[in-house]
Amino acid sequence: MNRFLSTLLFALPLAGCGGGSGSASSLDMAMAVQSPPLSVTVMGMAQPADFSCLGSRKDPPGPMMDTVVTGKITDFQDDNIVVGATVYIWKDAADVPDPMKAIATTKAPSDKDGMYSITIPAGAPYRIIRGNSGGMAISNGNPVETIPAYEFNRNFDDANPVAVKTSTREAIPGLVSIIPDETKGVLAGAVRDCKNSETGDARVAVSMTTMTYDSDANTFYFTDQDLPTRVLHWTNPKNGTFVSLNVPPGLATVAATGVVGSGAAKTLGSYTIPVQPGAVTIVEILPAAM
Repeated sequence: MNRFLSTLLFALPLAGCGGGSGSASSLDMAMAVQSPPLSVTVMGMAQPADFSCLGSRKDPPGPMMDTVVTGKITDFQDDNIVVGATVYIWKDAADVPDPMKAIATTKAPSDKDGMYSITIPAGAPYRIIRGNSGGMAISNGNPVETIPAYEFNRNFDDANPVAVKTSTREAIPGLVSIIPDETKGVLAGAVRDCKNSETGDARVAVSMTTMTYDSDANTFYFTDQDLPTRVLHWTNPKNGTFVSLNVPPGLATVAATGVVGSGAAKTLGSYTIPVQPGAVTIVEILPAAM
């Protein structure tokens, strides 16, 4: 039994205690307390995060020629290989998830070893949007279905797509006393500094362009054991990870704020991205570009 599920078994009996919308008093307390200065963990030690490039970050150029990227698809929970998943690459968020608007598509789904190959065309941006159709994760010889996943701000030559098993999607809400809604989506990711280090002590807020979404009650941060919890009110410097559950389909703006050095919190990065029903959308929140 893996660490995630063993923890889940202890957490589920307590699932009803927090209520589906969160504890108002704990949320009010979280909003009243300012997060400490942004930090990262290096060699097990906390140190200030580097946001010296905030507002001036600039990505390197994308591929100058057609570039073949070969890699393996695994699920993020157990590193099980995922077979039968088709990988897509998009240039613009407005084109997701239409496969006809993808600038690259694998000619064949991932094979029995989870391997895939895709050609990124010359002129593609350095940071692309990558998606996979979902396939079957092979867990102890047994196939477990994965759900579509979309990744924003990936380097074009990154070769490690993320897959999410249906069992993982169903288990996470139980840890934080949220009733999952399969007609909605999951928005997850990490906050990173100018050195691409996972950054702690940042807050993440999700808002919708066409409707109200209670981000405070539905956004959670991860412990050292990579488990979402109601206890943390900002990202953990050991993983910088957050998850927002039951996000309505449509355009969502996800923004990270934090204290750089001292003073008031400021916006670190913000993106407006489409959230798909029944899927996981993953975004790396990078320092705002120039």
